Amino acid sequence: MLKQLKNSNFNANWLQILIIIVLVIGVFFRFVNLDKKVYWTDEVASSIRISGYNFEEVKALGFRGEQIGVQDLQKYQYPNPEKGLGDILKGLAAEEPQLPPLYFISARFWVQLFGNSVAVTRSFSAVVSLLAFPCIYWLCQELFASALVGWVAMVLIAVSPLHVLYAQESRFYSLWSVTILLSSAALLRAMRLQTKSSWMIYAASLALGFYTFLLTGLVAVGHGIYVVVSESFRLSKTIKAYLLASVAGVLFFLPWIITVLSNYSSADGATSWTKDKVHFPALVRTWILNLSRIFFDLNENFETKYLLLYILMIALVVYSVYYLYRQTQKPTWLFVFTLIGVTALALALPDVMFGGRRSSVIRYLLPSFLGIQIAIAYLLATKITSLSLNIWKQKLWQIATLILISF
Repeated sequence: MLKQLKNSNFNANWLQILIIIVLVIGVFFRFVNLDKKVYWTDEVASSIRISGYNFEEVKALGFRGEQIGVQDLQKYQYPNPEKGLGDILKGLAAEEPQLPPLYFISARFWVQLFGNSVAVTRSFSAVVSLLAFPCIYWLCQELFASALVGWVAMVLIAVSPLHVLYAQESRFYSLWSVTILLSSAALLRAMRLQTKSSWMIYAASLALGFYTFLLTGLVAVGHGIYVVVSESFRLSKTIKAYLLASVAGVLFFLPWIITVLSNYSSADGATSWTKDKVHFPALVRTWILNLSRIFFDLNENFETKYLLLYILMIALVVYSVYYLYRQTQKPTWLFVFTLIGVTALALALPDVMFGGRRSSVIRYLLPSFLGIQIAIAYLLATKITSLSLNIWKQKLWQIATLILISF
């Protein structure tokens, strides 16, 4: 990074100090007050899964005609010898087959090792979220061959309200972020090295993503589009290797695919709320609000008094994507575009055409938001060190970067 900065107008030592401070703050945010926030509905559901019980057993408790105490309920929130890993799999398969088991099984081992408090249960997600730092750095290295872009990307996700939120929640979304970044970096490395071992690593990372969340399928589709377009739609050696690795990843996930298909009605019922009708203007407001939470979280609702801030945010996102397109080679911008676009379009188009609220669920759009943050990281890293800018323009971008991080 120092080599990249030595001829710029920006002080490299101060930049390194700033990066270290922000990363430390980001780590602190992930672990402070883990036991203070409300343990909300989805987290309660996670604890039931981790315990090995299922929802029907909990519901049956309310029909015994007896007074229910705290201890009676806590039985279903913590692991116990009565239920094992097989019970976790059975409960998910029967009631929520759309949720693969990797997170729940991993969290079960975690709480068995370290205790069953709320803080410990949430700390698993917090620890896993730290893996996103090296993963996004690796991905930026593969895309830009730039340490500085990697560091700026790490800073952006370190203090992003979106990533801090899911790092403190006992759900699988921080793990999903890690697998998205890991599989993306592994794909680019495999395409660069063209070795069997590198393609095997990609296949394994893809399988990990599938076993974390089914929407990894959209990430995989984006990878496929990227590889095919990069190879000019020719059945090249790279495409053949990619197809073999992808098939291997899917085959490894095949047992759970069969589970989902066998219990499709349960999966459809559990996700039916995403098909609720939402008026288009309300949907657009939610899109803007969710996008803003990459950078700041002002309120739970879209408020017109912050309209100028939302406009500036959208302008920054649009310009960063445009700047990426103009300044980088096709393999670089194409990958980021597919990471952003495939998931966003796959969720938004059905909502617009047929109704629904899939695209309003912020956690479903994590691949798109990670792609946007990478584009912004490239913009900021380039502008704050650009020799083509005069000192005042460079200082302006440096101030803008500090303001953005401060939000």
